[in-house]
Amino acid sequence: MKLLTRSQLRFFSFAPFSTLTVWLGITLAVASIVAVHQISQRVVNSLEAVTPAYLEDVTHLLTRTELSMGDYFELRAAWRAGALPEVRFLSPLVEGRAIAPDGARRVV
Repeated sequence: MKLLTRSQLRFFSFAPFSTLTVWLGITLAVASIVAVHQISQRVVNSLEAVTPAYLEDVTHLLTRTELSMGDYFELRAAWRAGALPEVRFLSPLVEGRAIAPDGARRVV
């Protein structure tokens, strides 16, 4: 180990710019990888935050956990009977995430 340290110190004393260039290249490579990762995460987050096209004209969105198809059809029957006159249309949407080989996908 002592011999390796001495050889590196000798190389650095004879060619300091070469060693500094190597360290600068490594630093820039790590910084660029981190920057690209951060940018791609921000792009993914901003795309997920955008309102999907199928919800552009929706004014109200009702959600409930454990909602069954029977619950939806009960609400639709009440709507057709005139219980909700201010509602123009109802549309069931099931949204979730699926894991694909190339990443997570939003499924509607």
